[in-house]
Amino acid sequence: MNKEKKNFFVSFLFHLFLLTPAILLPGCSSKAPNSGKILLRWSGYGAAGYDQWRAEDSKRFEQLHPGIKVKYEPVHQQYQPKILTQLASGTAPDVFFCAELQTYIEKGALVDISEWVKGDKDYFDTFFPGLLEDHTFNGRVYALHQNVAVGVLYYNKDLFDKERLAYPDETWTWSDLLRTAQRLTKRDQKGKVIQYGIVTPLEYQQMMLYIFQNGGRLWSEDGNRCVVNSPQAKEALTFWSDLIFKYQVAPSKYAMTTAAGAEYSGYSEIFFMGKAAMYLGGSYEVVSLHKHRMNWGVTLMPVSKKGVKRLSPRIYNSFGVWTGSKHPKEAYELMKFMTTPEVVKRLVATGDSLPLHTKGADMDLFLSDPIRPEPARKVMLTALKSSKSLYRLLVNLKVSYITQEKVLKEEFENLVFGKSSVPDVLRKIEARLNELLKKKEREA
Repeated sequence: MNKEKKNFFVSFLFHLFLLTPAILLPGCSSKAPNSGKILLRWSGYGAAGYDQWRAEDSKRFEQLHPGIKVKYEPVHQQYQPKILTQLASGTAPDVFFCAELQTYIEKGALVDISEWVKGDKDYFDTFFPGLLEDHTFNGRVYALHQNVAVGVLYYNKDLFDKERLAYPDETWTWSDLLRTAQRLTKRDQKGKVIQYGIVTPLEYQQMMLYIFQNGGRLWSEDGNRCVVNSPQAKEALTFWSDLIFKYQVAPSKYAMTTAAGAEYSGYSEIFFMGKAAMYLGGSYEVVSLHKHRMNWGVTLMPVSKKGVKRLSPRIYNSFGVWTGSKHPKEAYELMKFMTTPEVVKRLVATGDSLPLHTKGADMDLFLSDPIRPEPARKVMLTALKSSKSLYRLLVNLKVSYITQEKVLKEEFENLVFGKSSVPDVLRKIEARLNELLKKKEREA
């Protein structure tokens, strides 16, 4: 499985010190050797199938633009450190994947493509509503989607059938999930769990998602205060930590990282192996489910309680144009080409993406995809329509994202390992992030 989609909520790994003003240095030669053509370089996460497709798509772009030569440069290991090094040395590709937009934008590494997007209004009108907003900061657009996925609730039909339980559906609340997880958690004679009722990732993004789903926030609307220490946040985190520590219907972080959990290579593997009845994962998991020949179903993520608006998380990879490119308009055209339905349909075929467009080849393929039964397609499209960018719910332009991420990781690690209580974690996060804001104000 490609690294791009391996984790449900991928952590945005950045080294801020590498993003220096050197990113504004002029790039390498913009002419293809001995051809007189414009040379465009672009880079993405490397993987065998993806490398071949992207090289082929680059050739197709060349055929449409005879005066341009495209060089695709996959990076198979340490992608972001390499890109950041290239930015710092002024040798970055014209187009590159940029997972953590705030830092790039703050340092001036991405071209503002707003006017070009406006000029292509008819094209972008076919994008699912809200997608362009994911890359819009202060009214300006800086990147495009390379793919898109949503969070959903998977379930093992065989385990539900064995207990004669009704399958989860869109009416479920967290209380329904807990009650059913208790019924489906099984223990051996010594009390050791041999089948979990529910599996959920325990990274900080997932913990914050539960807060958002319960009506909580990380930042005030104006971004001037961290407001995470709220009743909604306490209620959400208490519920999910109780699943692990009080009711023991979900595996703990400790179980996943010690010899006790050594048989599992990840949260999804527990579910794929038939050792869990439900799994909160990404829409991209369908290919793995198909390979494991599971009798599975999928529904929307439960709401925290009746009356609370549903929030489906939207997750994606982004790519943008480097400000050091000598041919930014041509680079934008290349990037836009890589979002066309004909190109995106390959990502849909791998399970790596839902359609980016409401109509076109990517949607046509999705609607006829044999590995996604019709009910699953309906669930995923419904989730996409009601989804919000998880990254945009987290980011605050007034604070360094990498510094904020460090705080959230540290404090939530203490929670999921059982070292700190919910009130302590929320209090510390709020105090530390508000101190970061004050420090930023003093430095301004």
